[in-house]
Amino acid sequence: MNVRFTLRLNMMNTLTGFLAGEETEPIWKSVPAFVRAVNDLQELLDEIVAAGEAQNGRVGPAADRKRALQLLGDEAHVIASAIHACAVDAGNEALATRMDLSRSDVTKGSNTSVVARCRDILNAATENAETLKDYDVASADINSLKKRVDAFDGVKSKPREKIATSSAATKRLPKFFRQANAVLTRRLDKLAVKLSASHPKFYEEYRAARNIVGNGRSASKGARVIPAPTTTPVSEAA
Repeated sequence: MNVRFTLRLNMMNTLTGFLAGEETEPIWKSVPAFVRAVNDLQELLDEIVAAGEAQNGRVGPAADRKRALQLLGDEAHVIASAIHACAVDAGNEALATRMDLSRSDVTKGSNTSVVARCRDILNAATENAETLKDYDVASADINSLKKRVDAFDGVKSKPREKIATSSAATKRLPKFFRQANAVLTRRLDKLAVKLSASHPKFYEEYRAARNIVGNGRSASKGARVIPAPTTTPVSEAA
């Protein structure tokens, strides 16, 4: 991946890092549309990384499986932990025991075992979806886990079609960046405005992180600035 694309990727990772913060994540996770947009952006960033690896000749079935397993393990562990806490509160010891999994427990064993274990977590999450909302697990989180399970299941036995050559990867990178930028400007930026009144500090910090990303340009080259929300004074509104 060339320097320009690497810079743009790093800037986008700055934003996702901000959104993943302990104080910031609970704010937007209460908005399902925001969760979907963040998940879509992360998937595009994963595609960008994969294309960058293809440019350097490092992508292949083993790397594909490893990446899918990492993503699946992270999400499955978080949801299993929430189900465990939920089951303990409900006095469901059988479910609590099944979901008492460490991060390494989730991905240990054969690929087939991993898929079966994660589908069990997914099924338990689906069955308890309404109750799990109180444990910061939204329907978008469950849908995302399903995608991760399906993705890993698809590569565990046979690799999915890959970006086979460096030239093909180079052609796809601009498309991935355009799609990622569309998620930022047409979805996340708009959704963040809705949170500006209830969480002004979050919105100011979001703006700061976004203005680093801009439209893939540095601030010195005229990156797009996310404006503060406009408000109408009470006297005028009356």
